[in-house]
Amino acid sequence: MWIRRRSELGIAAALLLACADAKAAPPAPSPAPSPSPASSSAAPAQDEALSQYRERFKLGMDRYHAGAFAEAIGYWEPVYRELGAQKGYRLAYDLGVAYSELGDATRAAERLQAFLGEVDARRARGEAIAPMVQKEEADARARLDALTASKGRIRVDAGEPPRAVQVDANEPRLAGFVAWVAPGSHTVTFAPGTPEAETKTVDVKAGALVEIAPTAAAAPATAPATAPATAPATAPAPAPAPAPAPATATATAAYVPRETHHPFSPLLFGLTGTLAVAASVAAVPLEMHAWTLHDRYVAEQQSSRTIPSADRQSFEDARTWAYVTVGAAVGLGAVTAALAAWYFLGTSSREVMVTPAGVAGRF
Repeated sequence: MWIRRRSELGIAAALLLACADAKAAPPAPSPAPSPSPASSSAAPAQDEALSQYRERFKLGMDRYHAGAFAEAIGYWEPVYRELGAQKGYRLAYDLGVAYSELGDATRAAERLQAFLGEVDARRARGEAIAPMVQKEEADARARLDALTASKGRIRVDAGEPPRAVQVDANEPRLAGFVAWVAPGSHTVTFAPGTPEAETKTVDVKAGALVEIAPTAAAAPATAPATAPATAPATAPAPAPAPAPAPATATATAAYVPRETHHPFSPLLFGLTGTLAVAASVAAVPLEMHAWTLHDRYVAEQQSSRTIPSADRQSFEDARTWAYVTVGAAVGLGAVTAALAAWYFLGTSSREVMVTPAGVAGRF
């Protein structure tokens, strides 16, 4: 796949091209004949910023080549958000491929579409498209065509006010997105976990696009107008002005869906922990067997003044296996502790808050 194109030079070029717009902009004219100290230090500051992006990108690429696609995304997504969709469009392609490897068709399609949208915009402005970008463009279009042919799409309307929506058992997201799903029946829950939760079922076919929206709230009923009473023989007195109806404030509980990203699967340190326990259990009988042989051979030596070489070798082998299992148990225990610390300390989360007054994103 095209994401494996990068050498060390390609890694640096990806981020340098991502910031090409900022570098290509001509400097503002200055009345002073010589550059100020601030302008002379701008280039080193920019190089330093790019350096941290390159390093974080390379860490993600190393995790991608190791098959840890979720960890690679964990490095790349913050960089993409900091650069923005325009400057970081090359990284949007990499993210789309990584999400495809994870089987997340929705986010893969979103990132690939963002990449293609920026390529089309640059081409419309008359900018030259590099050959490598053209190859990525062809691959991205092929991936989107394959997704469109094999998946169904559910366009979730935002509603008013916008609310969080959960498709099947996936993490809730703020409404106003397209979910790419396998053909078949799917459940869509609006405002999950709140008193206003509403669940709908929709059938989607491959290649089809189905739109779904929350049920509109019914308009409140108004009281029928009553005719004013009139006095029979006197001029009608002016009717008092009706008191204004007290305004009622409605408030809905804010819903905060969280997206949590772990550096790796907990199965990894679960596996090492299981192996450490197994090695500890195996070490006990092996150690006991070695000491049993030792005691028996010492008794034989006291009675016959010699120990046969075969018996001596049996004791050495038993003791070696006992030491190996004890060392493995200690080593695996240390690895498990380190992995557990990394798993919990390296966890990151993202929140999206929905309130009646609007939407506030917090990361």
